[in-house]
Amino acid sequence: MFGNNWDKINTELYRDEHFYKAITVNNQTVLARTSTMTRGDTSELVKANKIYAFARDSMSCDKRSSIYIKNYPGTVLTQRGGSASEINMLLITMLRETGIDCSPVILSTRDNGRVTKAFPDLQEFNHVICQATIGGKLYYLDAAQKYLPFGMLPLKCYNGFARVVNADGDSISLDRDIPLEKSFIKMVTSNNNVDNYTVDFELHFDDYKAIALREQWNRDSKEIKAYINALLKGSSFEFKDADYKVDNLTNVGKPLVLSFSAHLPWPADAGIIYLNPYVVTSFRENPFTSAVRNFPVELPSRYNLSYYCKLQLPAGYALDDTLTPLSLQYDNDARYQEVTTYDKATNIISINANMKINKTFFRTNEYPFLKEFLDKKVAQQQNNLVIKKTL
Repeated sequence: MFGNNWDKINTELYRDEHFYKAITVNNQTVLARTSTMTRGDTSELVKANKIYAFARDSMSCDKRSSIYIKNYPGTVLTQRGGSASEINMLLITMLRETGIDCSPVILSTRDNGRVTKAFPDLQEFNHVICQATIGGKLYYLDAAQKYLPFGMLPLKCYNGFARVVNADGDSISLDRDIPLEKSFIKMVTSNNNVDNYTVDFELHFDDYKAIALREQWNRDSKEIKAYINALLKGSSFEFKDADYKVDNLTNVGKPLVLSFSAHLPWPADAGIIYLNPYVVTSFRENPFTSAVRNFPVELPSRYNLSYYCKLQLPAGYALDDTLTPLSLQYDNDARYQEVTTYDKATNIISINANMKINKTFFRTNEYPFLKEFLDKKVAQQQNNLVIKKTL
C-alpha cells in the first residue's frame, strides 16, 4: 500500500480492519482476563507491568513479519500466540481496557532496512510495537520479545523513523543511540593460600546482554556451566561445577548476576610467573580488522563496560612488573581508562578499568580512530602481570 503523504497513510491504517480497527472491537474474553489480572490495583504503572508481563511470558510468537494482523486480539489470547504484531495489538487492547492511553507504532526493524521518510510507503514497515502514556511519561513496549524488561525495546526496533497510528497520527524517531549495553565484572581473591588459591568472579549484566544470556541459558544449569567454562578457556583457572550462583535469572527487571569461583594452581618450581588478570573481559578481540573501510560503522548499542580486579598474592610471591596505566580518548565518543596499583604491605594488586562508547554511528573518516582505540584497548588487556617467587 502506498500513500502520497503520511497523513493519508495514517488514515488508511486507522480505518483498516486488519490494523487499527481490530483493537476497537470489544471482546469479552480480553476484558475478563484483563479485569481478573488487574483487580484491586489502582496504579496504572502496576497494571501496565502486569499486563505486559502476561503478554510477553504467556504468548508464543511465530515468524510472521507484517504490520497487519490476521487474528484479532481475542483469538490471539485464546490461542496463546500469534505474530509479533498480533501480540502487541493484544497488549494495546488489554492496556486500553484499564484506561491507559496507548497506540500502535509501526516501524522497520534493522534487518529490514530503514524507512525512506521522504517517500511514504507502507511496504517498508514490518513491525508493530506499543506506545503507552502512563503518569505523563511515554513508554515503548514490545511483548513479542521474551526476557525484555518493561519500558525497553529490542535492539532491532531502534532504527530511526517510525509512525504512531491513532486519530491524529505522528512521527517519532527511535534513535540508534538510545540502547546501552552495561556490564560490571569483578574478580577478587577469596583464598590466597598457595595450595588452594581461589578467586571469586562476579559478573553483572544489564539490559541487552542480560536478555541474550537469559535466552541462551534458558534456566539450564548445563548451559550456565558451559558458559563459565568458555569464559575461562585458555586461562590457568579451573572451575568446579558446583561453585556458581545466578541471581535474578527470572526477574528480568533486575540485573543478571553470575557468581562463580575458580582455582588457580601456582607452579612450585617457577621463579617467574606471568599472569593475565583479564581472565573475563569484554571485547577480547577487535571486531574491526580491515585497515580501510568504505562504509560507516553502526554499532548495535552504546557501551559502558567496567572491570575491577583485586588479587592478593600468596605468601612468598611479589609483583615484579605491573601493567602500565592506559588512558584513551576519542573526542567525547569513546573513552578507556585503566589504573593498576600494588600495595606491598598487603601484597594486593588492584585494577580498575572502564570503557565507554557513547555513540553507535561512526563515519568512514572516523573508522581509523575507532579501530586504533579498540586495538589499544585489546592489546592492553593481553599484557601480563610479572610475579616473582621470593622464597
